[in-house]
Order: sequence, then C-alpha cells, then structure tokens
Amino acid sequence: VVAAMVACLSSMRSASFHAAPVSSPAHILSPPKNKRAKAANLFFETRVVTMAAAPRKLTIGIIGFGNFGQFLAKTFTQQGHRVIGSSRADYTAQAQEVGAEFVKSPDEMLDLNPGVVILSMSIMSFESVLARLPLERFSSKLIVDVL
Repeated sequence: VVAAMVACLSSMRSASFHAAPVSSPAHILSPPKNKRAKAANLFFETRVVTMAAAPRKLTIGIIGFGNFGQFLAKTFTQQGHRVIGSSRADYTAQAQEVGAEFVKSPDEMLDLNPGVVILSMSIMSFESVLARLPLERFSSKLIVDVL
C-alpha cells in the first residue's frame, strides 16, 4: 500500500506522463519521413523532457501523525514535498526531525491548503476521528485513507 501511495504521489509530483505515441516497432526504429510527423515527434519529445524536468511539489497533510504518519512524512519530504502533520498528541519534535511541519488541529492544517490529505489512524479510531473532521473543507482535496 505504501509503495503504491509513494508511486502515485511521485508520478503526480513529476507530472511526467511517459506516454509514447502508438506506433509500430518499425516506426520507432526509423525517423519520421514528412515534416508534420517530424514536428509532432519533436513537440512530443520536447513536452516530455520539459514536464519531467519541472516536478511539481505537493503540499500533503497527514491526519494521524503516529509511527506510520511519520514514516509517510519522512518519505514525502525526502522527495521534496511539503508535509503538514496533525494529531491528537503533540508531535512537533518528530515532525521537525523528518522535515515536516506540525499543527495542533486538522482545521489549522486545512488553513495551509494541502492538495492531498492522508488519513493515517488506526481502524479503531477511524470513525470517531472522521466524525470530528470539518468534512465541508475537504471538497477540493485528494483524500487518501491508509486503511
């Protein structure tokens, strides 16, 4: 699950789609013959290089900053993303150790406008935490549940 989340968020960060034009192996080996095909090929190659060279940095909020939340934060900060943690207990020191920020409430975290919000709490507390969240503020966010 973690590997899939990291891969998904990494692909969002790089915005590199690595899509190849549909063609036969013979076309791949031989250069395009007409000007339109050459221009399309040049545009495609330039676009992929440009997109791969300019990765997008995400702002990721993590609700539930226990061991697993800290692991995710460390992974995402190492990839250059901004991470904001929130939890019932104070994890300010642990957040600083992994290069993340820590705020006291999900409301404060949402004030910092994360594009992605990860729910990282135990299955035992999931329902009660969810009931206390300001769900109306999540309308434009990508929500990821680690369960």
